[in-house]
Amino acid sequence: MKMRKPYIILLCSILLCSCGNSSNNIVDNDWEKNKVYKWDNFSLPDDKEGITLELADFPDVTFNWTSLAITAEEKGSEKVLADGMPVINAYFTDLTGDGFPELCSTVAFGSGIIDEHVVVYDYKNDMQYMLWDRMKYDYNLIMENGELLVEKRSYGVYEENICETGRLVIAGNELRFEK
Repeated sequence: MKMRKPYIILLCSILLCSCGNSSNNIVDNDWEKNKVYKWDNFSLPDDKEGITLELADFPDVTFNWTSLAITAEEKGSEKVLADGMPVINAYFTDLTGDGFPELCSTVAFGSGIIDEHVVVYDYKNDMQYMLWDRMKYDYNLIMENGELLVEKRSYGVYEENICETGRLVIAGNELRFEK
């Protein structure tokens, strides 16, 4: 029975993505400062165009999510904000306290030796932060009771062995895991 769960999740993901390119928009009255917005939480098949998002805080920017990257397109120029194999989930929340949301995502990386880590991109200040201890710990973002949390677990050990759960904090230009 344990083997069916991954297939069911994969099937649901494919069905959700089978509509092709979709779009999300957060208008001024939808975005509450210091709240977490869950963009999505599934991987897109490589052959899909992805999903897009526009935030009122960045009026000339279109955020694009494919299975391999989250990018921002502004004035005809595209910038990679987070990339992975795949990008597993994405959230927006203000971690810096400047009133603008940062992109927070869990990504998988590697070929053969695969890990999960967290990438945060502060678009307003053009800064990328990572929480990554390759082959020591895996990190995964979750949203619980409206709060963005990080699950930290020993490398290669999954859901049944979560070491700690804590918050993401940006302090001194460094992304940290805080219990």
